[in-house]
Amino acid sequence: MSFGDIFGAVGDLSGTPELAILGYGTDAIADYQRLQGDKKFREAVFDLQKKEIALNQGNFLRQVEEQNALRDRLLVQSDSLAQVIKEVNSYLGVPYAPSQAEIANDMANLSSSYRDDIFRLAELNKSTKEAAMIDRLGGGDSTTMQNQIDREVVEKYAPELRKADLQARLDAIDFATKKLGFGKQVRDDLVEYYGAPYSEQFNLEQQLYNNSRISAPTGSYDAIGTSVDKALGIGEDSYAESLKTFSEAVRERFGKKSKDEDDATFKNKNLTDTSGSS
Repeated sequence: MSFGDIFGAVGDLSGTPELAILGYGTDAIADYQRLQGDKKFREAVFDLQKKEIALNQGNFLRQVEEQNALRDRLLVQSDSLAQVIKEVNSYLGVPYAPSQAEIANDMANLSSSYRDDIFRLAELNKSTKEAAMIDRLGGGDSTTMQNQIDREVVEKYAPELRKADLQARLDAIDFATKKLGFGKQVRDDLVEYYGAPYSEQFNLEQQLYNNSRISAPTGSYDAIGTSVDKALGIGEDSYAESLKTFSEAVRERFGKKSKDEDDATFKNKNLTDTSGSS
């Protein structure tokens, strides 16, 4: 309940309706004072917002400049590292890539070498058995026993020949793989040696680079400013309403009194005119 309502009720009881006007006027003054206080507070918040915006804008622009400079350094280092790789490739030539013909040739050479070893073992084994046979026969010879020796040698060393072919194939592939890995390792070691000054710095600064778009910071006083603006709007509405109520009370009280006085004056004038005519 406002002062106007309270004073109006008292005025009705005491027969002094002017008290309602006093109460509504008090309400209007109080609302006006609160409104002025809200405006001053809003101006203070606005000043803080302006200072914060200026500070945030400076920090934002400085951060953008730092990121752009960092990006440029990364591009230079990346170009230097690419130049190192180019020079290493030029020095070493085309990387080694084993062909199928090369592997097949290595496999044939290895197989031939392995077979020669087996043949020598087989020949040695056969000679040993033949010597033992001749010794048992007292210097004689036997076709049957010779055939048996040949069959035993074949049965023993034929599987070894198949194993030798398989091993030659595996060793040829393994040799090509190791040769390929060795060439790659040499190339990588050279790139790492000559490119380390660039790559280390690049990796370090890359962690500092933010490749996403930098957003402008928001103000910490924005929420307060919104609340103050809302309160300021409510205060303006309240002041306008109290001022309207005060004006209506003044108009109702003194406008009615003026009309009554005008009516009385008109009646008195009519009576005077009538008396004069008489």
